[in-house]
Amino acid sequence: MNIAYIVSFKQPGLNAWTFREMVSLEKAGSKISVYPTKFTFGPYMPKKNWFTARWNFFDILLSQLRWLFSRPDLYLKTLFIALRYFTISEFGLAAYFSLHMKKQCTERIHCHLGDKKLYVGYFCKLLLRNIPLSVTIHAHELYINPNWKLFPVALKTCDHIICIADLNKKILKDEWGIPDEKLKVIRLFGFSNYQDENPTIIFCVGRYESKKGHDILLEAISQLIDEGLDIELWLAGSPDPASSGVDVLGYAKNLGIQNRVVAFGEVGEKILKVLYRQCDIFCLLSRHDENGVPEGIPVVLMEAMSMGKPVVATDTGATNELVQEILIAEEDTQAAVGAIRRLVNNPDLRRNLGQKNMEIVRASYSEENVRELFKVLTS
Repeated sequence: MNIAYIVSFKQPGLNAWTFREMVSLEKAGSKISVYPTKFTFGPYMPKKNWFTARWNFFDILLSQLRWLFSRPDLYLKTLFIALRYFTISEFGLAAYFSLHMKKQCTERIHCHLGDKKLYVGYFCKLLLRNIPLSVTIHAHELYINPNWKLFPVALKTCDHIICIADLNKKILKDEWGIPDEKLKVIRLFGFSNYQDENPTIIFCVGRYESKKGHDILLEAISQLIDEGLDIELWLAGSPDPASSGVDVLGYAKNLGIQNRVVAFGEVGEKILKVLYRQCDIFCLLSRHDENGVPEGIPVVLMEAMSMGKPVVATDTGATNELVQEILIAEEDTQAAVGAIRRLVNNPDLRRNLGQKNMEIVRASYSEENVRELFKVLTS
């Protein structure tokens, strides 16, 4: 079943529950394509293998001309309906989306929310004629809807109306006269049915600047994902106000791995400890900066090692005074790929290295060092 999802990325990105629903439908054997009415990047974005119809005003205008010249009768009839209900923008999107739906051999149009997304789906159905249309109704659109006149018209053309609660079904049946056979209550779900697999978490802490090597790490993660490894990259940090910084999420988007990258921004110590506990591998692929200045001994490596985590680091500055293994050369993406792959595929190695790292920190990099500082300062 090829399902065209009409959604919004206003969140930013997809709503988490919509994304989980689409992933589960794909696991059940459906082919998913995505048609966003609004587009902003966020934590939940379409998977790389899902066709996503990115639009611009030129493409929308061109689609009107294509419909006008290929099916003028159908186009003008549908346009008059749009004018009648003051839904020109929804009609414009539908004309563009429907052309792509044809190419994708769409077998079902599903709208998530009964607002403008439903109206875009309604016009897509009119243009494509026999493709079934369905919608998931939450609560907001039953109380605050952008087009009350078109709402019942669009609902009547739906083949199935999914309600997330019994109350929604009752309202649609009693107040809008929707026949019971069209209505189906299918509740949303949380994480329990979604997390059948637990990805290996790679974590990096550091300012989003060139010196910290985020670009190398992201390229390595991209290669490993392409190999089929079930991994995620977590990033904590913020751009350096004294430099242009690195757009880590933009870089991830260009590599097509934005769904596997989470940027937490600047976090406090308590949250940082939680992230250290939950990660499996810590990576910091530092390099000399543009002035030739290397790292000292990055404190974040000490933090990760003190939490019993294996680390992958570059042999730059004085890092080798702390990290005994695994050290790789600066700028060596393939070495990073190999080191991370080795740890991802070997949980026992991760545990052993994590234990060794914790012992190294306890022996030489603990708070006991402050006693020596105290002696110096008070002598």
